[in-house]
Amino acid sequence: MSGYLSIELRRLLRSPGYLMSSLAMPLVMYLVITNLYGGSGAARHDTAIYLMVSMAGFGAVGAALTNGLSVVADRSAGWLRQLRITPLSAGRVVVIRGLTGMLAALPAILAVCVVGGLINGVRLPLDHWFAVVALLWLGTAPFALLGLGIGYLVSTQAAQPVTMLLNLSMSILGGLWMPATVFPATLRAVSRFVPTSGYAEISRRIAFDGLPHATDIAVLLAWFVVFAGLATVAYRRAGRRTT
Repeated sequence: MSGYLSIELRRLLRSPGYLMSSLAMPLVMYLVITNLYGGSGAARHDTAIYLMVSMAGFGAVGAALTNGLSVVADRSAGWLRQLRITPLSAGRVVVIRGLTGMLAALPAILAVCVVGGLINGVRLPLDHWFAVVALLWLGTAPFALLGLGIGYLVSTQAAQPVTMLLNLSMSILGGLWMPATVFPATLRAVSRFVPTSGYAEISRRIAFDGLPHATDIAVLLAWFVVFAGLATVAYRRAGRRTT
């Protein structure tokens, strides 16, 4: 597994354009929204914190999902067929690819948090900074697995639009682009069960000196189990199609 992880990390680092693309949009949105609509004084600081977590989450989810598109290239190049004849089980392959997707999400989290602290003046205790970054990173696991499931299941032509549609819809419905409190009552109730909602809310509550709600944690863990099963089944199915 360590050898396979090393291969995947080298492939990831050889794609700097892909990593940069996951940084640009959340950083621009964060700076534009906070500077145009952030208010002043304490309200501005609270807005900067809220949006920092939201935009870091948005960039991280996008990067984790988009990493699954590399699976489509693997299928076309025959790499998936080669993996099938190694001793690596389906579960191990999914774990390594999922971890790679999580690592792809880390630069977006770090970049937005650095900008929040240096440019927007976000001030948090050191342990809060560490907890926010760590939870945002760990919380990308379900989305990395979802990206893999899409990459293994969907056709080459459909993989990118499906990934983009899921990223945008989960970001909007999950309250990453705007607070879910502005939604109509029915949509607000649905939002609580979108994985991005609990994902961001866990870190927001830490940033604002609170404790995460058990419901948010449970929803995110439930989606992790669902997407892990999806990625594993999809890998096995894709492998059968290549043999």
